[in-house]
Amino acid sequence: MTRLVATAALLLAACFNPTYHDPMCGPQGECPNGLVCVAGTCLSSAPMDDAAVDVAQTCVGSGVWQLCIVGAPPSAAVTLGGTINTDTSTSCASNGAWTSASQPAACVIAGTSIDVSTNTTATGTKPLVLFSTSTIQLASGVTLDVASHRVGTTGAGAHAAGCDAFPQAPMDSTSGAGGAGGGSFMSGAGDGGAGGRGATAGHAAPADTVAPTILRGGCHGQTGGTAGAGSAGPPGSGGGTVFLVASTSLSLLGTINASGAGGGGGLSLGGGGGGGSGGMIVLAAPSIMATNAKIIANGGGGGGGGGASNGSPGFDPSTLTPTTAAQGGNGGSGNGCAGNGRGGAGAASTVAAADGEAGAMNNTCGGGGGGGAVGYIQSNVAIGGATVSPSLTVIP
Repeated sequence: MTRLVATAALLLAACFNPTYHDPMCGPQGECPNGLVCVAGTCLSSAPMDDAAVDVAQTCVGSGVWQLCIVGAPPSAAVTLGGTINTDTSTSCASNGAWTSASQPAACVIAGTSIDVSTNTTATGTKPLVLFSTSTIQLASGVTLDVASHRVGTTGAGAHAAGCDAFPQAPMDSTSGAGGAGGGSFMSGAGDGGAGGRGATAGHAAPADTVAPTILRGGCHGQTGGTAGAGSAGPPGSGGGTVFLVASTSLSLLGTINASGAGGGGGLSLGGGGGGGSGGMIVLAAPSIMATNAKIIANGGGGGGGGGASNGSPGFDPSTLTPTTAAQGGNGGSGNGCAGNGRGGAGAASTVAAADGEAGAMNNTCGGGGGGGAVGYIQSNVAIGGATVSPSLTVIP
């Protein structure tokens, strides 16, 4: 899966020439005859003038999932641990380039091998990519975390630009606001619950109908309806995204988590926030061994609606029980609410996200937020011995 290609790069001429010779590559790295794709641009494979110089590139992966290091290949092994900010980390290579121009800018950490030896958390706006010219190993008992958390970090590359708009917002009401819809991705999220005196609930967007072909994060939930300043339950963030690509093998003995966060509880009659959807995990290598590994991208639970007391936030998905849905938060009590307005559970494995409960009828109670949807997990080969939620999609 690794290849070295020598390509020509034109130096700037002394005079400006407004004719553009170098078209963009196609989505699979296609170029016209006689040209090759380098960093998203089609360049000549032979010198075009006396000023041309050769530029090497080391590429791993295939199709839209092929990534190259332009110039000198990785020369050292990499050991990861701690927190990585994909926007600012000095570990991100400056010469990583997709062969597909549609892929987003990413933090590419490249090495002759990569060992994730202690817990590693990735945050920031860019996806995380681990690129190895031989192997990547995730140690037993270690978590590679690009998930978003109700209290804590937001996963690297979360909040995809391609998330569909919510078709209906929850209604504001001082008599109990509507609950919010969850974030949808590869399944539909749960809708919110209505307020106790009829305030309408927020609705989730539909599920995506085709598998993604670019790295992208999950989708956040809606904000709950408000019953006054500061009372709306905040949305759960969508999960982040990570791509592991190696020329020889992946050895996964720990946990990869790209789940969404639980929605916040409504305060003082506010509607509960919707849970965030799971994000995205892509694995590519000729051989992938995943003994006892846990690979998850589940949805967060919806927040509970507020009564006289505050609703509780929805739960984040658990890596200890990766096929179990994250539960929604309890609704607030008082005002005759009796804890109604519970948030909906997030999606996990084959379990669909649940709608939030309505507030107690004819009482001043907020509705619960809907649970978040599952994300997407893809590999180029089948994987045995791992617990994967949602189910693995295999695309050679």
